[in-house]
Amino acid sequence: MSEAFQSRDRSTHASHCSALNGDLHDHFATTYGINRDSILNTSRFFHVTEGLVPDIMHDCLEGCIPYEVKELLKYFMQCGMISLPVLNDAIQCFPYQGPDAKNKPGIISSSTISSSDHGLKQTGMIVYLSIVLFQIVLWPILLYSM
Repeated sequence: MSEAFQSRDRSTHASHCSALNGDLHDHFATTYGINRDSILNTSRFFHVTEGLVPDIMHDCLEGCIPYEVKELLKYFMQCGMISLPVLNDAIQCFPYQGPDAKNKPGIISSSTISSSDHGLKQTGMIVYLSIVLFQIVLWPILLYSM
């Protein structure tokens, strides 16, 4: 896969941005995720292709954290510390308040736990809430099982 990846540099970015002015605007916008050139590129100290910052939502909340949480849950289940029905009951019965009630985690299916994609099938906001609440919801259950 890394062989197919082509890193964007100033030259290719400029080429893609100029193509946005032509008939293939929609194609270039969809294919390369560029809608216009960034005003940040007018700075002589920064260019969007060279100074990208980490994106916590995509890198963490939709990337490594769901993977880690899923692997921990699988481990707890394999060790007999918690079962999927007990976990789902704890998720559903927790007294969520305010915005947490709207963004509460959904139940986790056995097919989600056993899938090879390492995801939890939850949005980034729900994963954020999950890592906070799993400590509150799961800690007493895990302590009791020890």
